[in-house]
Amino acid sequence: MNKNKPAGEKQLKNQKKIYIKPELKEYGAIHEFTKALTGSMLTDGGVNPSNKTMTCVSLPSYLEEHRWLLQDNNVQMQFQKALAAAVKPGDVVLDLGTGTGLHAFFAVQAGASRVYAVDSEPVLEMAKAISRNNGFDDRITFIQAHSDSLELPEKVDVIVTNIGFFSTLRYLPSVIKRCLKPGGKVLPENLRMGISLLEDESFFNSNVKFWATQPWGLDMQAIAPAAACRPQYGTWDLTQFISDTKELQPIDLRTEKPLSFVSEQQLTVSRTGVLHAIIGWYTYELGGGVSFSTKPPLRLSNQIWNQWALPFETPLKVQQGETVTVKIQLNLVPGYDDAIWRWEISTASDNLKQSSFDSVALSSVALN
Repeated sequence: MNKNKPAGEKQLKNQKKIYIKPELKEYGAIHEFTKALTGSMLTDGGVNPSNKTMTCVSLPSYLEEHRWLLQDNNVQMQFQKALAAAVKPGDVVLDLGTGTGLHAFFAVQAGASRVYAVDSEPVLEMAKAISRNNGFDDRITFIQAHSDSLELPEKVDVIVTNIGFFSTLRYLPSVIKRCLKPGGKVLPENLRMGISLLEDESFFNSNVKFWATQPWGLDMQAIAPAAACRPQYGTWDLTQFISDTKELQPIDLRTEKPLSFVSEQQLTVSRTGVLHAIIGWYTYELGGGVSFSTKPPLRLSNQIWNQWALPFETPLKVQQGETVTVKIQLNLVPGYDDAIWRWEISTASDNLKQSSFDSVALSSVALN
């Protein structure tokens, strides 16, 4: 060892190397790219921004999610038709949650002079490449931003979005206020829900009764009440409906207030049987008579769209012709990711009240 090295040289040797984060030429920081690749797919067709755990990098699965969206022909045809009717030559359009850019491209084809294509995920870089390859570059401006922080240089004539039912309810109203011209158009212009009553013993057994079966010889009955208060998502058949159906009132997307949606309906039992859940579906009204719905039989991609079910803790016996009163309340609370459901059902002999908040596991550590 050379003890006669200058002090400055020794100091340089002991300094830690400065780490420079590698960047991908086109797709942004590597950690953002891998987060996008491994994000969990939501029913709204978006990558879950809260998923920070990366177990593996799976490029095909990420691309598969967007392939499902592009192959969802019935939905995309309705958006294409609605945009062709809503966009006038020279209009400025915002595509919120653009993904691979499909609706932005539809808007350009409909005559838009400028389109702001916005997404919070690095998939936006792929959309840019697709835009260049199809000659749309001069009319589309891509912006990577979350809807909460989105600011545009001008207000737009049309907003189009397909970010899912609850994300639309949560984020679109404030975007409308900040970005839409007075009298501008929004696609969808209305969202609504429909409901019926469900008889499905296998659904009840799998989601609620399971916890009373002593799996692995252990008493897990304590979980049953929480399981019964958790909304479930899936697809069902009309033959499993045990009452008539009701379409609920449209939900106003132009209000900035936190959503508190309440509906009370009376349903008539169509055959004697057992009630296991309230079943519901979503309908998107895009304007001009153009719409699509997840009502059974589902004609949309079941990899993206579904119905929802609010189970009962106890199955309820009903008779044909009996009137059942159903009350549903839906709340979107700032700072709480999930929607809070409350549901109540009254039959000739029973009354049940349940809330999805009762399915949340609250630890003493989290509450302190």
